[in-house]
Amino acid sequence: DETAAQAWTNPVTVIGLLTTADVPRGAWLLHSAAGSVLGRMLVQYAAYQGVKTISIVRRSDQVAELKALGGDEVVDSGTEDVVARVMEITKGEGAYAALDPINGTFTGTMMLAIRAGGSVWVYGVLSGDTTTVHTVDMRAKDKALRGYVNPRWIASQGPGAGVKRLKEAL
Repeated sequence: DETAAQAWTNPVTVIGLLTTADVPRGAWLLHSAAGSVLGRMLVQYAAYQGVKTISIVRRSDQVAELKALGGDEVVDSGTEDVVARVMEITKGEGAYAALDPINGTFTGTMMLAIRAGGSVWVYGVLSGDTTTVHTVDMRAKDKALRGYVNPRWIASQGPGAGVKRLKEAL
């Protein structure tokens, strides 16, 4: 059953993504599809870890919900310029890192909204499109496009890590 699978997969994925992105306490994490089940969990766990979130949603009705869950800033990509808003929030620095399950052209938007030396971690392909990034910005500012796969991260943590990490999340 899909709900039962999410009860294990999503919390472990959230921990894996935040551990991998290695965002320091007090720094900004940008993430898309923030209104999803995983996105809402990410907001809560990031707040618990002291990481500030900039959550990207496509519907204005999701803004209040994410704020209520502990989200710091929520950007409605349907009505706001994502890059301009992120730069405003971060005072021109850009987010420390970004997490993107959408892929496609939106990955390029997220790349423009991260700091010099930052990474966009792609962990899904919801759009079904090919990734498009602005390579001049990426090269000039030493930004990285990285892939995240949950089983690979769990395996890198050693035997029993999945269960251990799930207990931490709960």
